Amino acid sequence: MNGTGHTYVITPRLTVRVTDAMGMLGIGRTKLYDLIGRGEIETIKIGKATRVIVESVHAFVERQRVLAECPPQ
Repeated sequence: MNGTGHTYVITPRLTVRVTDAMGMLGIGRTKLYDLIGRGEIETIKIGKATRVIVESVHAFVERQRVLAECPPQ
């Protein structure tokens, strides 16, 4: 609770800007758009703004982690 008597609940973000997703993954814009184009990362449009779905970023990282542990034969 803050000084006004209101309680605020902090919820995780569902979407982020492209630049934020680039930072989350440590990759550049071109690579991110390549992943988006291949369907590896999901986006939505809110008006003219493109937003990256955070859950899809986490799912991509998990898929990459699993592939690194068990590379295809």
